[in-house]
Amino acid sequence: MAFLFSLLCNTLLNRLFLGWAQGEINAQIGEMQSAAFDSPGFESPLPASVLAAGGGLLVGQMALGRGVWKLSGGQALLSLLLGAAAAVSLDILRPKAT
Repeated sequence: MAFLFSLLCNTLLNRLFLGWAQGEINAQIGEMQSAAFDSPGFESPLPASVLAAGGGLLVGQMALGRGVWKLSGGQALLSLLLGAAAAVSLDILRPKAT
């Protein structure tokens, strides 16, 4: 039961993260396009805040699975991977506003 609850929690948190990260990346790309004519340099389309939040999310979800729900390392990792796959699938299958 703990594995399923961990999987559900991972799916929900990853879905929220993906929505936030997409907004941050779109904002960064917009800034890059507006500055394209003013700067010869290259900026990453992936902001540092997204990388830091993604790393924190991974570490936090593993710690939550291992510490709170007492899952083994393999179960915690499987829950993390399946949750991420489910969140990406939900994002792909979600109807897009046109």
